[in-house]
Amino acid sequence: MSSLVLLLSGEVFAAGDAPRLARLEARGDGEEDLTAEARTSRGVRILAEVGMGGLVALGGGFVGGAVGLGLCETTGLGRRGHLPCLGTALLGAGAGVAGGYGLGVWIAGERLDGDGRLWAALLGTGLGVGLGLPLIERVGGASPLVLGAVGGVLGYELSQDEVPEAVALTRPRLVPVLSFSRDGGLVGLSGRF
Repeated sequence: MSSLVLLLSGEVFAAGDAPRLARLEARGDGEEDLTAEARTSRGVRILAEVGMGGLVALGGGFVGGAVGLGLCETTGLGRRGHLPCLGTALLGAGAGVAGGYGLGVWIAGERLDGDGRLWAALLGTGLGVGLGLPLIERVGGASPLVLGAVGGVLGYELSQDEVPEAVALTRPRLVPVLSFSRDGGLVGLSGRF
């Protein structure tokens, strides 16, 4: 008999539903009705999203800058002028800040009873930064950061799913699986429809 080993968890492919479904399944039958008072208010969730987004953005900026610097040192990409590799390190840090902010917003939102989408938070952050870049000369240097932060929170909050819990549990999901036996291995998909 073959044993099934998950190559990737279902949370990777169903990132929008998996945290919520896990919370629903962990609560059991008797605790499924959360009252409005028991849920985290939207204002508190947004404040937590902004704070966590900022923290993860700092870490993402550090990692992105280090990757950019390492890429410049190993490949020679961006080595010009008096400060070699500065441009590549700043570009990597900027990408890390933008990606980290969207990820931080999603993490905080999911922890506080949100049901938004990661891709929407990342897209909102990217669009906000992109819209803020032309405004640097007119408004000031902080405009991409401010618009990126607003875009990330808006993207996550606008992608909230208001599907009833009973319907959410019946959504189709696919998970890749790997099966081993004495005769060889088999790769396939497992799903719930």
